[in-house]
Order: sequence, then structure tokens, then C-alpha cells
Amino acid sequence: MKQKLLFVFFFLLSIQVFAQEQRWSVEANYSVVPQDGFGGDADIFELGLKYRVADFGFANLGFSINGGFSRGKFERPDFRIGTKFYYLQPRVFTEFRIPGIERLRPHLALGYSIVSSDSSVIGNFEGFPTSSTNGGFNMNLGLSYDVSKRFFIQAQYDFINLQVRDEFVLQGETVKTDFNRKLNNIKIGIGFRF
Repeated sequence: MKQKLLFVFFFLLSIQVFAQEQRWSVEANYSVVPQDGFGGDADIFELGLKYRVADFGFANLGFSINGGFSRGKFERPDFRIGTKFYYLQPRVFTEFRIPGIERLRPHLALGYSIVSSDSSVIGNFEGFPTSSTNGGFNMNLGLSYDVSKRFFIQAQYDFINLQVRDEFVLQGETVKTDFNRKLNNIKIGIGFRF
């Protein structure tokens, strides 16, 4: 196992040393407005990976995938619901270069978000759905600043138009949900290009 980890470390190091262009980047983001995000009262933490496919001089075009986690709870005198939210966001992005301000990089990403939730119910509220998975359109606007050639900091706005389509039995009656929920989130983060 140690040999495999050592091999992966040296492989990534060699890519970093010999690569002329930094096509890959990894990032970690943290939400600063969790209540307007997935409805959770705990902050959202996410990790992301980007790959730049094409360089047009003024902009890069590529693919990215982000995944994150949040928690929420809803309490009443007779019951309490705790929910964990997980999401995955495959996207296409473009990253722009501003002449004269090369360290500042605005970006735009469009894609789809898959949001899964797992709930636990304590108290008198039988039939509440314990898990569901829904999806919807995702748009991301952001601005990164290169601290060095490889490290950067960033701020982002994330919008998801989540289509909630569930069916469950609640207290003996079948309940069908069919609505769109608009989720907004502002995140700050750090990243590394290689």
C-alpha cells in the first residue's frame, strides 16, 4: 500500500514538474450563506476538480465536477427531522483572462446538479421519506485570484433550479411532490493548479 501511495505521489510530482501548462486544478470551497443553499442550517463543504480542454488565448474551456455535503434539521414539539444533503455537479466551464490583470480570472460554468438527501425522523411523524434524489440546472459564476503560479483563492455564486419529484406515503396517504426549488449559495475557496 505504501508503495502505491509513493508511486502516485511521484507521478503527480512529475506531472507538475514537467508540465508546461496547468490543465488540471483541484479546489476546496466553503459556503458563507448556508441558509439559502440546500435548506441546511450547517455550512456546505465541497471539493472540485477541473480539466482545461482548450486554450483560446483569452479564455480556457473545460470540464469540472464538484461534490459537496450539508446538514439540516427541522424541529417541532412532537417530532424532529435531521437531513444530510449530498450533491454532485458535472459542468462545462470557461475561464477568462483579462489583459493587464492576468492574476484575476472570472469564470462561468453551466451543468446539472444531482442532489441526494438522507433523513432521519425522531417522534410522531410516520411515513416521512428517508431518502430522495433530485436534479436540476446549475449555473456557477466565480472569480479567482492567483496568489502564485499554482495556488489561487476564489469566490463563487452557485444557482441550482432543483426539480423536486418525489412520491411517498405520509400517515396513510400517498403524497406526490412536483415543484422547482431555487437554491442559491455563495462560496469562498482555495485551489491548486497542476
